[in-house]
Amino acid sequence: MKKLIVMGLSTLTLFALEIKDKVVITKEANPSSIKVILNIDYSQKKMQNAIDSAANNIKVLRPYCQKVTYSINPVYKYKGDVRIFEGYNSHIHAQCTFPHTQTKKFSDVFPKIQGLITIQNLRFALTPKEQEQMDKNLKLQAYLQIQNKQSELSKKLKLHCFAKNIQIKKHYPQMTIMKSLPMPIEKLKQSVEADYTIECF
Repeated sequence: MKKLIVMGLSTLTLFALEIKDKVVITKEANPSSIKVILNIDYSQKKMQNAIDSAANNIKVLRPYCQKVTYSINPVYKYKGDVRIFEGYNSHIHAQCTFPHTQTKKFSDVFPKIQGLITIQNLRFALTPKEQEQMDKNLKLQAYLQIQNKQSELSKKLKLHCFAKNIQIKKHYPQMTIMKSLPMPIEKLKQSVEADYTIECF
């Protein structure tokens, strides 16, 4: 007698659901520092006087300005086709960052500077350490919110859901540029935007 054995094959098909979304996290911080760029120009008849004035200005700025560069160039004027030597111009470019609690001390430096002072990009800022902590907190909040969304969908849909393809972009809104010291303290707002996909099956 022959036996006929029939084997049945069952196929299980998984249907995956993908949801694309984004989350934006914004936080405020009290900036502890002030950043400013100073340009100083001063003309002298003699080269040595121009050098001495530049050295004096740099010495005065050193406690507050981390990057200071300078140049000394001859100055000429023209009468018709004749070039007439006028003297020397010393130019200083200084990038300064200091605690906002020292604003008064920084302002007191100005009368000690020789030459014409031009102020650029005067604004509040975070220190590098504060900025690093702010970035960590923003990213953490973004990941936690995505994780909560993942758990919420798992319960609602009664499926296993997980987040993937998380891409975080940082946004640093420009602080208001001030024109003079002292200036009112302004809160600093920063945000991150996280694009992500949640897959459920």
